[in-house]
Amino acid sequence: MKRLLILTGILLISYSALAGLREGSSEFELFGGSHLGDTFTLESDSGNTRMDIKDSTLLGMRGSYFVLENLAIEFTLSGTHSETTAGDDFDMYYYHANILYQFGHAAFSPFVTLGMGVTTTKRPDPDSGGFGTLTDSHFSGNLGAGFKVYFSRDFALRTDIRTYWTAFDNGHCHHNDNNDNCWNNDNLLQTTEISAGFVFAF
Repeated sequence: MKRLLILTGILLISYSALAGLREGSSEFELFGGSHLGDTFTLESDSGNTRMDIKDSTLLGMRGSYFVLENLAIEFTLSGTHSETTAGDDFDMYYYHANILYQFGHAAFSPFVTLGMGVTTTKRPDPDSGGFGTLTDSHFSGNLGAGFKVYFSRDFALRTDIRTYWTAFDNGHCHHNDNNDNCWNNDNLLQTTEISAGFVFAF
């Protein structure tokens, strides 16, 4: 009898999720998690600066619209206040648009996502002698996967693992006519988001 009740509950949850996810539906998520840092080289007029970004807490929100039954357009706004191992503040804010593909409509629904956008950073200015900060924006892309657990047609728990790549240009490129060496792997900051949040569907 106990097993029958458990099975009935699972079927009811799955049916609710199936009824709630359709083409034209929308979702809104509030999330938080860990932001895993990286080490990269920032080139400037005063030379190369090696920066080690510490792990930090990430907070954000997402909005999704299902243009097809399994395919959604998603917009993410998130940010983190981190610092370097030298003790300097290093803040990052992500503004990204993604395509999300969700596998099926069960209570447990995995997904993959791919997108791009802008990362705004507030960081030490390597040309200020260590006394100033620099706020600027950079092109960035992301790739991730995760799953949603629907408790009803309108409410779910979502988890994400997402990697961001943010491209920092070589500061010397602004003063040279030859831009062939403006980009290299050391100028690419790779960070990882591990997050969970509450999803409200409507």
